Amino acid sequence: MKRMLLVTIALLAVVLCSQSADRRNFWVLNNTGRTITNFYISVHGSQNPWSSDVLGASTLSSSLGTMIFFYDSNTTCMYDFRVKYSDGTYQDYLRGRNLCQTHAVQFNSDTNDAY
Repeated sequence: MKRMLLVTIALLAVVLCSQSADRRNFWVLNNTGRTITNFYISVHGSQNPWSSDVLGASTLSSSLGTMIFFYDSNTTCMYDFRVKYSDGTYQDYLRGRNLCQTHAVQFNSDTNDAY
């Protein structure tokens, strides 16, 4: 059942991403068992500070997902992520994710990297 849900979500992300102009747009799924209150994106390996919170005033409860859209002219494909939880702790994902080739990113409770 869980696998079917992930497949459905991935298909939805591909359809939604193909309808927009920016190939970096992606679906993010929170599978951490915790509520994500802030989500930041940065160019992989960059010394620049994290982006502003792409969730804005929203939060992302466990088992839910949302689309993340890019509105800038940057053509970089490799990005890192910072996830901040409702208890104030955060997790950094610094291995770099090619968002030009990946249309869905899942954050899990049992890993230090996003899938």
